[in-house]
Amino acid sequence: YLTTTFQNPALIAAVNASYPRGQNGLLTDYDIISAIYTDVVFTCPGALTANASAAAGYDTWRYFYTASFPNLNAVERIGIDLQAFHSSEIPIVFSTYRNSTSTQRGEPTAQQEALSKYMRGAWADFARNPKNGPGWNKLGTYNGTDLGVLGWQGSSGVTLANKTIADSKCKVFTPLYNLLGA
Repeated sequence: YLTTTFQNPALIAAVNASYPRGQNGLLTDYDIISAIYTDVVFTCPGALTANASAAAGYDTWRYFYTASFPNLNAVERIGIDLQAFHSSEIPIVFSTYRNSTSTQRGEPTAQQEALSKYMRGAWADFARNPKNGPGWNKLGTYNGTDLGVLGWQGSSGVTLANKTIADSKCKVFTPLYNLLGA
């Protein structure tokens, strides 16, 4: 995967060192590849875009969704626990988790319903008045504690965190993004 994806020995070595097997939940090849793919395709480009927007003087907010709910996970259908994945927050935002086409394994949890209510409110408030933001700090404020983490460790709202919790490995991909002109 690394050789095919990055094709640069120095970058491959740096990426490999940044995602060590047996640490931070990286137990299998799937876990490692999934973490790399998530960072290189979603997390880090999102961080680059948000940081550039904030640096240009635009009010910019960013969130990191971490919640995972059994009734929205496709583990029974495909055999893999996807946890929080790209777009997995959409049924929560729109409260469609009861009618989801994914595998149904029981009723929604209290956290799921409370997080859904919180996220609907945050999105609606932001749509009504974008200058006020979604309910957490805009990027570049509050000593760097400006990343809204939704669903963090069972939370039913937002937890403010330093963006490094999401972006800590992004610097390893800088040569790739520089090559792409990002």
